Amino acid sequence: MKIRTMEKRVSLIAILWVTVISLLVPLGAWGEDSSPVTVETSSPQKLGLTVGKSTILKSQLVIKRVSVGSPEIADVVVLSPQQVSVTGKTPGVTNLTFWKKDDTVSTIIDLEVSPDISRLQQMLEQLLPEEKNIHVSASHDSITLSGTVSSQAGLSQSLALAEPFFPKKVVNLLRLQAPADV
Repeated sequence: MKIRTMEKRVSLIAILWVTVISLLVPLGAWGEDSSPVTVETSSPQKLGLTVGKSTILKSQLVIKRVSVGSPEIADVVVLSPQQVSVTGKTPGVTNLTFWKKDDTVSTIIDLEVSPDISRLQQMLEQLLPEEKNIHVSASHDSITLSGTVSSQAGLSQSLALAEPFFPKKVVNLLRLQAPADV
């Protein structure tokens, strides 16, 4: 009888130890390499680009490889070991990652591609010459019209001209100009 009680105690102690060890040892440490992830760069740099426009990025380090997070947003071409061409394709946000010769990351660039608003600004000036206080700005997901217009018709026409540039994402911050005192 004492032997059975002793066996139960040993079994209970063994179960208790297994439970304690499993709680103390991280789950991922069982039979896996537990090397930590290292970050090889400082904070990402920021770059803004317009759809259809390109820029040349120059590096002081030799670039072995470049990747773009979302190739539908931007195109990247390595021109030389120290020059890269980046072209905005569609509005959005992505990042570029540059690798050095030793396969370590040298730079990460947060890239925001915005719609081309210069044509819209020109159209507003040509088609609505009396509306001189309309300002156009853009982000990767919208176009914003701000300033003042002289009439409700001017407001409607401005919004109608902006809509094709970024359908359903035109932010209207235009105000009607207060009538002048007579």
